[in-house]
Amino acid sequence: MQRGVSMTRGVLHKDVSTLSGVNVGKVKDVLINWDNKEISLDVSKGLLKGGKQVFKSVKRTDYENLDLLPADFSLRNLDIRFNQLKHPQKRLRKILAPFKDDYDLILLDCPVTISVLAENIFAAADFTLVPLIPTTLSLRTYRQLLSFCKKRDFDEARIYVFFSMVDGHKKMHRELMATAPETIKNVLESPIPYLAQIEKMGLHREPVVAFSPGSAASRSYQNLWDKIKKIVTL
Repeated sequence: MQRGVSMTRGVLHKDVSTLSGVNVGKVKDVLINWDNKEISLDVSKGLLKGGKQVFKSVKRTDYENLDLLPADFSLRNLDIRFNQLKHPQKRLRKILAPFKDDYDLILLDCPVTISVLAENIFAAADFTLVPLIPTTLSLRTYRQLLSFCKKRDFDEARIYVFFSMVDGHKKMHRELMATAPETIKNVLESPIPYLAQIEKMGLHREPVVAFSPGSAASRSYQNLWDKIKKIVTL
């Protein structure tokens, strides 16, 4: 059964990439990056046409069973283009339909803005994962996200949270995580710590589970992936 999982992020792009790396060789994945500031390949036309046109922009990676539809500068106007079509909030689900025959799991690496694209992602995804830094500002942003979803009638029960960039030396981090079960729904109790190994992924240009498979960082991501698999029934 194919599943779609969206993942909001902010500065937490590394969490999406690493979760994909944890799953290497086990489930056929495609990771779709919506950040239009990273790569300049014209994929927006293929996305809007849908069908097999989308596959022309999909790239193979160095990891078995993991493909990538990279970010693209042309996606910066995708909201405008969606608004010019009928039922703009439901376009993405139709665009992604061809992937179901080739992939078991679709991971959508999401932009941080609330827009027509964000509405499309929430409508298309079976589940949404929200990386949350344990600070009051991040918690406030998370509540704004829930408020938006409630107004648009998106099912809040499909939104899951995990803590990332956790620093156990900070009192705020410890206190917020201790009270999380009482104030936040669907918390996955597999926090990702703030570790130098994770920050080095940019230098190595690969997931931490690839260059340091036995590390505490890798074990943290593996634990998180185990929780996610139970949710999406892979």
